[in-house]
Amino acid sequence: MTTQDDFTTFWKAYPEGSRNGKPAAKNAYMKCRKRLSAMEILQRLEVWETTRQDWYTPCWPQKFLNQYIDDVEGIEPRPVEGSPEWWRNRCEEALDSQFMRLQFNRHHRYNCPLTIRAEYPALFKLRAV
Repeated sequence: MTTQDDFTTFWKAYPEGSRNGKPAAKNAYMKCRKRLSAMEILQRLEVWETTRQDWYTPCWPQKFLNQYIDDVEGIEPRPVEGSPEWWRNRCEEALDSQFMRLQFNRHHRYNCPLTIRAEYPALFKLRAV
């Protein structure tokens, strides 16, 4: 793959509502390619998209490449809602407090996968009526 193809792949992967300033983004991409591979840039873009705050609107691509690309180094992406890792995180949070345990049991008892329920039996005990 050529660098032009790599940039085209990056451009298509960037959030559609923020694809502005293509020439400036291409220049920033070429600078980043001197120190990062195309795969690393795409991975950091994915991590940045999944870890940013929900209210945060994406910036232009050149700003991401010039400023934010180094901020995501070492950050793990958030698990997708409903995935086993997401359920494990929710269970761990619920174990931290009695109130959370009651709320979790009430709202998630029937939605949680059986494999996760087996890992956290204390959260899913049935209460006597």
